Amino acid sequence: MNATRTTFSTSRLIEFTSKKELIAQTGHRTEAWPLVIAKELVDNALDACEEAGLAPAIGITVADCKIQIDDNGPGRP
Repeated sequence: MNATRTTFSTSRLIEFTSKKELIAQTGHRTEAWPLVIAKELVDNALDACEEAGLAPAIGITVADCKIQIDDNGPGRP
């Protein structure tokens, strides 16, 4: 029986996306994460509009387990 050595790599992504790390990075417990997500999306929308020289038009919809941010920035729909 011959043993074969296999080289593999592992992703360190889990180190940055664990519950403990996300609490440390955001400074908020999991209950506040929906608000943190909404804030970040609005901040991104404002930044994109500012860079494009547009007056921001931002819509926020919150329903059940869904947060939707709509803006007139040049980024992704």
